[in-house]
Amino acid sequence: MPASGKSNDAQYGGGYCDGNYVTGQGCAEFDLMEANSKAMVFTTHPCQSSGVQSGKDQCWADGCGLNTYRLGDKNFWGSGSSYTVDTSKPVAVVTQFVASSSGVLENIRRLYVQGGKVIETPLLTVGGGEYNSVNDTYCKAAGANVDGYHSLSTMGESLARGHVLVWSLWDSDDMGWLDGGNNGPCGSTSTSQIESQSGGQKVTISDLKFGDIDTTY
Repeated sequence: MPASGKSNDAQYGGGYCDGNYVTGQGCAEFDLMEANSKAMVFTTHPCQSSGVQSGKDQCWADGCGLNTYRLGDKNFWGSGSSYTVDTSKPVAVVTQFVASSSGVLENIRRLYVQGGKVIETPLLTVGGGEYNSVNDTYCKAAGANVDGYHSLSTMGESLARGHVLVWSLWDSDDMGWLDGGNNGPCGSTSTSQIESQSGGQKVTISDLKFGDIDTTY
């Protein structure tokens, strides 16, 4: 970047924007996966309209997400052979966007491939029904508002316009929404404590694929 600092866009790493207004502005966001070795969630964050939003109520910050631990299966995702998906070993994460015949996004499915085995998200009891994917019926059962721009179709319209794929390795003093309390088995909310006890963490992301359903694994 020039010393003058005049350029401040995506090619310099300054164009980030998401549904939680972390840079002060909001943009539609789909969290393919927010995770560590103990907990995992994928979440929709649509906005009322396209482009950058300045008002805090114009994007769905909470979104509609699926966390198997929070929804009752505490042995699905974790480090060790006792878990269905063993995060101590490589795993392929497959996200499928299922649309209607007219192209409207209706469902988001998640599969995992590990050790040559395809692992489906387990059926989880939510609001009296059983679900293993994100759709408007699931979101409503989970207590979310699916009216207007909160619907999955709005998320689909945004994805059709185009999103930027972003990967990051980060921590924060408030990660309970991911892995604490009912969301996961972790207790500490202190970044300094976590970094002093478990510093030098790393993650390897490789072999990215994009294609028709069931062709990428």
